[in-house]
Amino acid sequence: MDSTLIAGVIGGICTVTAPILALLIKSRMDMRRKPRISAARQAVLRGIWNGVLQYDPAEDGAPPDHEVVLDVHSSDRSISGTARYTLNGTPTVVDISGYLVAESLIRVEYTNTSPEVIHFGTMLLQLSQDAKRLHGKLLAFGRVRGRVISGDLELEKQ
Repeated sequence: MDSTLIAGVIGGICTVTAPILALLIKSRMDMRRKPRISAARQAVLRGIWNGVLQYDPAEDGAPPDHEVVLDVHSSDRSISGTARYTLNGTPTVVDISGYLVAESLIRVEYTNTSPEVIHFGTMLLQLSQDAKRLHGKLLAFGRVRGRVISGDLELEKQ
């Protein structure tokens, strides 16, 4: 076989596999930066959490408080799931993903499940000492008002 052809085949294989390997290595490195979630904490976090989102009273035209339901799944380094609520008669589902920042502090990012809707945010939640409540703050870009919003979130484990 011609050495030019062999070099071309090897170059083509490297061109295709290098980005895939880089992506795999990067995702592994990102996961290693997140602290491990113990099996006991995973069991506590996993499940349905119901509660109320109260918008900042300083927000002009803030909608009324509304019920939020989180369906949380957890693994050794991450938290995922969905959050559901109804605002102005419109049911909304957002995907959540996050991780344990410290033993009782959880950082959760969320995005709307509809790709055409610009709606995303961050929640910083603290797990109560009895592990039955989550409370914290929400900072988001609201789809209804089209601007940054904030509020308090109180959730109870079902």
